[in-house]
Amino acid sequence: MKPQSSLRALTGHMINQNEGKGQDMSKFGTEILLFAGTTEGRELAERLSEAGIRCAVSVATEYGAQVLGPGKGRTLLQGRLSQEQMEFLIREEDFTCVVDATHPFATEVSAQIRKACEETEVPYLRLARDTEGELPVGGFGIYEAATMQEAAQILRGIPGNLFLTTGSKDLPLLAAEIGEPERLFVRVLPSVESLTICMECGIPVGHLIAMQGPFTQELNVDILRQTGASALLTKESGKIGGFDDKVAAAREVGIPVVVVRNPEKKAEDRELLSFDDVLERLAEITGVRAISRAEREYVMVAAGPGDARHLTEEAGKAVEEADVVFGAPSVIARAREIGLLKTDQLSQPFYKASQVLPYMIEHPELRRAAVLLSGDTGLYSGAAQLRAALEKEGESVRFRYLPGISSVAALAAVLQVTWEDAAILSTHGRERDVVGHLRRERKVFLLVSGLSGVNKTAALLKEAVAKNILPADMRIGCGYNLSQTTEEAGFVSLEQLENMNKPGLYILYLENPAADACPVTPGMEDEAFTRAEVPMTKEEVRVLALSRLRLTRKAVLYDIGAGTGSVSVEAARLCPDAKVYAVERKPEAAALLRENLSKYCLRNVTVIEAEAPDGLQELPVPTHVFVGGSGRAMKGILEAVLDRNPAVRVAATCVTLETLQEIMQAAQELPVSEPQVRQISVSRAQKVGGYHMMKALNPVYLIDFEGKC
Repeated sequence: MKPQSSLRALTGHMINQNEGKGQDMSKFGTEILLFAGTTEGRELAERLSEAGIRCAVSVATEYGAQVLGPGKGRTLLQGRLSQEQMEFLIREEDFTCVVDATHPFATEVSAQIRKACEETEVPYLRLARDTEGELPVGGFGIYEAATMQEAAQILRGIPGNLFLTTGSKDLPLLAAEIGEPERLFVRVLPSVESLTICMECGIPVGHLIAMQGPFTQELNVDILRQTGASALLTKESGKIGGFDDKVAAAREVGIPVVVVRNPEKKAEDRELLSFDDVLERLAEITGVRAISRAEREYVMVAAGPGDARHLTEEAGKAVEEADVVFGAPSVIARAREIGLLKTDQLSQPFYKASQVLPYMIEHPELRRAAVLLSGDTGLYSGAAQLRAALEKEGESVRFRYLPGISSVAALAAVLQVTWEDAAILSTHGRERDVVGHLRRERKVFLLVSGLSGVNKTAALLKEAVAKNILPADMRIGCGYNLSQTTEEAGFVSLEQLENMNKPGLYILYLENPAADACPVTPGMEDEAFTRAEVPMTKEEVRVLALSRLRLTRKAVLYDIGAGTGSVSVEAARLCPDAKVYAVERKPEAAALLRENLSKYCLRNVTVIEAEAPDGLQELPVPTHVFVGGSGRAMKGILEAVLDRNPAVRVAATCVTLETLQEIMQAAQELPVSEPQVRQISVSRAQKVGGYHMMKALNPVYLIDFEGKC
């Protein structure tokens, strides 16, 4: 490293930071020149320090130097450099590699760094921010601009206050193009340079927001409401730049967003590297493998029922060798109690990615994490969700799974029953149609939320038995605090299940000997429904309509004009995992609908008292829609459901030519497939004296189609 005076001459200011002691860096030598100033740049500088790789970090402003702070083996260079100065610095210091971690919109600076590397023949690595992501759709205003000037022209045409989140660099251009600084509310970094630019542009003092990010969606919403903004300007800076939270906040407030697209997406001739790619390349260049974040490992450790006797030797070894152990508070406490976790071993009482990831980022020295999970890693353990969340956040790590004894296997062993032919359900933090599954499945293992889950299940079973939905001779097995000293397990009666009152961990086994006789096709008789004077889709038509709907296992079905609910009831019974929303505008019909749902103990149907298309926007996105009655609003209904899901599957029935014409006209005007039309004519035998005569029902038209994506 050359004397400090040469660096001062180039940068205007040099801060010597080696463990904060101010040693002469010429004694150590420097391998990497890093142009930082971004979150990724700061994180990379920390990774280099932690790995023991000496580097010089160049930042443009005093504020950037303050944010970066001191670090081991790091020289901090402050001040903007020209291309000639960059070349001089690279040659004089004999850098092994140059990393460009500047902002994706600092295209001019990046071009200078790249050119300087070409001239000096030093490897150039461009750390590119990931700004990929889908912009909101469905009527929400997004204006895309290729340049800041184009964005300013769009903003000029939007009346009212404008909230600018693109910093101070482009503010002079924006203020000049828009021409009304009193309309501008500006969020910039809390630096003298940024505030000076704002004042020079004529931005009122009360319109300045000087803050350092990151900013949450909630904070963005508060600022948008306080400023009365009618539009928001942002760069396509990716999740790490707060882009997602800004767009989500604007959508919540109901204002449009002007987005300046990432200019690097057009740079096809440039090699853009992810954070992990840069780490890997630096590991190859320097020979220091510790810099690669791919060396980090997460071991998903199944602790079984919670007793040391049931813990595998491999699981115990993984916990012992881990730098940090994560787990739910109860699991961590139990692990210490049985000696799995040593007294002085580092642990954290959480396992969700929203907590694990920030902790691991703050502690890059931790290379191996063990995540303690109760039961088995493949049975409602949270392992899959944690892995998916970590991968979504860009964590490039290795995963290892160590299985354990699940509560299902433990209870099955105690009850001496098999579980390869059983359905496994959980109502722990989720809704499941337990009765619907048990009606069709001979064996069901049910994970419940403690004593309250047992009480709720007992009430459901009692009701289903009383209404002859389930047989009174079904078998009930119960496991309480399995593998613990307070363990109790065995078969119980429904009355005993009702009377359980001890808090703790429960799992149930339910066996329905009549399940094999449960029909797997639609076709409930019309007499099975309470009707009164409310119209109902007849049995034969209902069978064909459900067939043409082509329901899937986890369908979300809107039954519009549900009437007595015959279609809703049949669909819900056929698909216990489906969610059915029965939409009915007439109060007397809605009352009968609820009566029929109660009659069959259905928990996966929700009644919506509204006149469609009103009320549909608040429901989950539909996969299937049945229209039995439209009230002359067919086109509006179809527009509403296609807006929610452009590929939705639709079936509709009608008895009049006018309604048929309305459906066909709407289908011609909307983006749907060619409708399939059928006329259904049904005659039923009716006894007249000693004879049987065929009596015709009204002909019904059945129309089905699906949206074109």
